[in-house]
Amino acid sequence: MALRTAEKPCGELRLHPYVLIPLIACITAFAVAGAAWARDPDRLASRISGLILIAAGYWALCEVAWHLAPDAEHAARITRLSSLGFLWFGPLGVHLH
Repeated sequence: MALRTAEKPCGELRLHPYVLIPLIACITAFAVAGAAWARDPDRLASRISGLILIAAGYWALCEVAWHLAPDAEHAARITRLSSLGFLWFGPLGVHLH
């Protein structure tokens, strides 16, 4: 069962605290990717590690989205889209080594 927002009696929306974990991971991954890339943009290792972190940030962003999806069908679509993020971990990791 997907974690979603829930209605409070007074009409305010409440967010499940678990969603904050991938949200913080997303923000952190994008920030560190920018820092790694900006530190030495001419170095191949900096560019590849930045790309790996961008892929991780995208994956975490998709995780936030599928947890907040209105129904299971939307969550399944977003989960399939998230594969575009983790698809690059292997090839980029091998290239980094």
